Amino acid sequence: MSVIMITGPGCGQCKAAKSFLKQRNVEVQEEDIRQSTWAQEKASELGLKTLPIILAGDTVVSGFQPTKLRELVESLPKTPATIPAVIHPAA
Repeated sequence: MSVIMITGPGCGQCKAAKSFLKQRNVEVQEEDIRQSTWAQEKASELGLKTLPIILAGDTVVSGFQPTKLRELVESLPKTPATIPAVIHPAA
């Protein structure tokens, strides 16, 4: 499941949330509220003004809230880690 983050320019909370999620290997799709009509409409529909607005399925987190983001990360489907191929030297 991908996480959508509605962000804005110069948003420190957005940078913190993005870093928090990336450190936990969560793929984030960013939507700039000033450039994306969809992001503007979604924020209005949800009645939210604090950025970032983080969407994952039915879960919505507004602002940088580490506790809620941890819960969101724990609720995401687990994907198996990629195991790098082992290259054996020629015998």
